[in-house]
Amino acid sequence: MVGLIAAAVLAWQAVVWFGDRQDEDRRDEAIAVARAQVLDLTTLDSETIDAKLDAMGKRLSGAFKRQFEGFAQTFSDVVNDDKIRATGELKSVAVDQYDGEAASILVATSAEVTHGDAKRATTKDYRMKVDLEHKDAGWLITGMEFVG
Repeated sequence: MVGLIAAAVLAWQAVVWFGDRQDEDRRDEAIAVARAQVLDLTTLDSETIDAKLDAMGKRLSGAFKRQFEGFAQTFSDVVNDDKIRATGELKSVAVDQYDGEAASILVATSAEVTHGDAKRATTKDYRMKVDLEHKDAGWLITGMEFVG
């Protein structure tokens, strides 16, 4: 009888551990999508802007995706016309909210930004909140905003 109880307790612990591990993996996936999006947004140049915008668009969903599609060409034109070059670096990431189906991720980043023929870059610091929802294909971004 004691052996049966011990086996049941071990089986229950394995189920709990496996569930926790899956939840942690899913949270890590949401963080990875948010990090990639912010890094693509803060690492720009005229040679790669179209590929970056394509990659960023594939991570979006719903009304935010439609909004992004509406200004993507203008954003590309500004990067090209102003000869913007930016190299982003992620500083920190924090989970603001997570429930397995939705997440809000806070991302702090800095970027070395150069315009036109400028010789020196300017450092810009950004803090962004990235809202995501889990779909069949994985995590998709439903909103992004700069936060203080």
